[in-house]
Amino acid sequence: MKSFLLIGQSNMAGRGFVHDVPSIYNERIEMLRNGRWQMMTEPINYDRPVAGVSSIDEWETEGVLFRHAVSEAKFAVENSELAGIHINAVSQRKFGLRYFEAYSERKHIEQPLAEEDRLVDRCHNRDNTTAEKRYLALEGFISGKISYEEFKKVFAIPFSRYV
Repeated sequence: MKSFLLIGQSNMAGRGFVHDVPSIYNERIEMLRNGRWQMMTEPINYDRPVAGVSSIDEWETEGVLFRHAVSEAKFAVENSELAGIHINAVSQRKFGLRYFEAYSERKHIEQPLAEEDRLVDRCHNRDNTTAEKRYLALEGFISGKISYEEFKKVFAIPFSRYV
């Protein structure tokens, strides 16, 4: 498994314009949360509701945020390969597409992909797998957005990893 350290981005903590961009739910993309690899959801750090901007001092090599990022990276590389560090929030999704293209084609990608916007749109508008539907239902039930009856209906779907 390859991992990327995503740091310094308010939108990952739900502080950016998260409702203006469709969320990605994909069981093949995981995130390290509470010491376990779990299906990635957005915002990535929903458990950190306090808004605010970090100071550059907190990112100094002895600062708390830098030390925490290093600690998380060390933990992640115990069972994954740290393939990159992403600090700029400009286009996380396009970065992911470019990385996948570079990895699959075994070449450097130095320019935007020809169909980047269409591919990002396709990522947002695909049908969710059964596992993803169940995760969304669990998230909706826990947050009070759906009833227990609606939650049970989703879990009545026969399990198939590749739906």
